[in-house]
Amino acid sequence: MTLEKKLNELIGEGINITKQAQEDGASYSTDPDNYLDNAYKIFNDWRQEIKDFIYNEKIGSDINVFFFKEDSVNRFLGLAEYLDPENKNKQRELLKSIRIETSIKLEKLIELKKEQLEKISKKPERVESSFWVTKDKDKYSYNDKLLRIKNQTTDYFIIFDVAYHLAEKGGNIKYDKIKECCKKRKLSTTRKKIQRALTGESATFFKYIEEIPRILSGGICLFEASPDGKFLTFNNKKN
Repeated sequence: MTLEKKLNELIGEGINITKQAQEDGASYSTDPDNYLDNAYKIFNDWRQEIKDFIYNEKIGSDINVFFFKEDSVNRFLGLAEYLDPENKNKQRELLKSIRIETSIKLEKLIELKKEQLEKISKKPERVESSFWVTKDKDKYSYNDKLLRIKNQTTDYFIIFDVAYHLAEKGGNIKYDKIKECCKKRKLSTTRKKIQRALTGESATFFKYIEEIPRILSGGICLFEASPDGKFLTFNNKKN
């Protein structure tokens, strides 16, 4: 159930309670004890339901404090305190208090609903990345899903990481450039080693990082070796 739907449900229940808690109504006159018992129970359940909703949904609002304060309908007294046959005014006062407290809580619920809906409307929409592989600080994602790469010191990962940094948006990368950057990271590599790490059916990188597919949608490989052996193509941009 959505937050808005649940708030609407609580508001609807509150409106019904204000209609039922009428000390001058015909139903109360006919059977005051049962009528009071029902109104008291429904109010207490509704009051607790609001608290549970705020707690479970982790609603962040200054209005929350209001719902956890004690009100004029003392929940610790119990209904028996009001069922005094010699003092009918107690019963009538209880119904009046239930109606008043419900009305006050309804106003706060409507205020809370407005506040929460404004928060939701201000949340920026999630924009899907235009690239298959992305990096935020030191964490990689594939198709906007965070990758858990346990070992970032392996040869195949260093080669992949270098290739990504040389062409984050994709494109052709010269092997000499990859080898030069790998050397700065204390990895001596060759064109064949780069190809074994990132291209072909037995590419080491995709063998161990299974969350990234070697072949993308449309049958295009994420990394491809050029036929002339001069560069590596990184097909990172989504079509």
